Amino acid sequence: HVSMSALDRIVASLPRWVLVGGILVLGILFLLVFDPPHSVCDSQLSLLKSIQTPFLYLDSKKKYIKTTGFEASYTKCRNGNSLGACQNLFNGVLKLINDVEASNPECIADLGQVKVIKKAFRDTQDLMVELAWGNKPPESTYDKFGWLDNNHMFLFCRLTGMRIKSEGKNTWEKWREKTMLSLPNPGKLTRADIWRRSLFSASCSNY
Repeated sequence: HVSMSALDRIVASLPRWVLVGGILVLGILFLLVFDPPHSVCDSQLSLLKSIQTPFLYLDSKKKYIKTTGFEASYTKCRNGNSLGACQNLFNGVLKLINDVEASNPECIADLGQVKVIKKAFRDTQDLMVELAWGNKPPESTYDKFGWLDNNHMFLFCRLTGMRIKSEGKNTWEKWREKTMLSLPNPGKLTRADIWRRSLFSASCSNY
């Protein structure tokens, strides 16, 4: 082992510019590790968080509020199962989509993968499929929308587009198949029958 006195002599013998350069390099490495530079998408996410408070994020200034606007409106929609009960949820999620799409184009896919945003998109689309289906299969393909109207289908299709963009088409299709097969009381309906009577068979080119 090299003694401390030997190390001192080595350091003392080094040119000043080498010492200064070494200190600068160590300082830069420290900053990169403990305070990494913010990317454009980091800044976009910070902006989105401020815009989406208190709908998607809790307001840090209001500690007494424990539920986000999304969580409250989602619960109200699921329990109420009506146009009025779901209006706040659908309007809020549509605004969330618009806010994400208004971000830097290079960041949209990454923002869609942020855990809380991804969950909001998936939970809402899940719920819309369930609301339209009901407790049993619609009587026919013409009844597959339930009480949902064209505005709601516009939102459903926007969610599809956003999720495919951020999660990938393959992941979305796997979710679609799993969701279809988990709809209640399919009876003897085939996969094709379930498809025709679910929202998934609606053409988004119409909305």
